[in-house]
Amino acid sequence: MDETPGGEGRERVGRWIEEGKELLELLPGLLDQHAGLRGRAEAAEQECEKLHQELAKLRLENQQYRTERDELAETFKRMTEVVQPVSEKLGGGSKASPFAHQRPAAAKPPEPT
Repeated sequence: MDETPGGEGRERVGRWIEEGKELLELLPGLLDQHAGLRGRAEAAEQECEKLHQELAKLRLENQQYRTERDELAETFKRMTEVVQPVSEKLGGGSKASPFAHQRPAAAKPPEPT
């Protein structure tokens, strides 16, 4: 090693050059990695946009179904308001529904002889 001030500077510059070469060798790999990550990020953004559009369509469809449900509920309410008085006039207001389940009477066991 050269002990002169100029020798230290040359040694330092030599190390920097070597480090620079090493860093430059890493650069192509880093650029390839960057390009791959950029492609994945763009694909993720496209998928995200697609999902946002699908979500918007599903929300609209859900709102339409809710509106239909509310309209049906209102229709059934009005039908009940019309049919109930007629049913009461015909005497069907207190009658059990023909669809109501009746439990059969329990069978008695045979008596021993």
